[in-house]
Amino acid sequence: MFRNKEPIEVAILDERITTTYPQPNKPFYTSIVTYRVGDNLPRSIFIPLTAVTNEKAEDLRKQLDSKSGKLYEEYLTYRAKKIREDIEKAGTSKPETVKV
Repeated sequence: MFRNKEPIEVAILDERITTTYPQPNKPFYTSIVTYRVGDNLPRSIFIPLTAVTNEKAEDLRKQLDSKSGKLYEEYLTYRAKKIREDIEKAGTSKPETVKV
């Protein structure tokens, strides 16, 4: 679909941080990004903040709230990479057909 490295215009429809507690008193943050390319259906990706910065997820969460800082800039680069990967993956997948 978009195999070249030209920029792709993407509309970010929604972006939220969710917090889960896999261990008591130890939050785990995930960014859920819903985006759309052109007239295609919206898609969502899930980004664990530890994938961007392993030990500073709490600091990144705060920078995401303020939309500024070094970790925030790293997050934007990582988010763009993951959205592009998702777009490319969506272009190669074929839906399964079943009889019901």
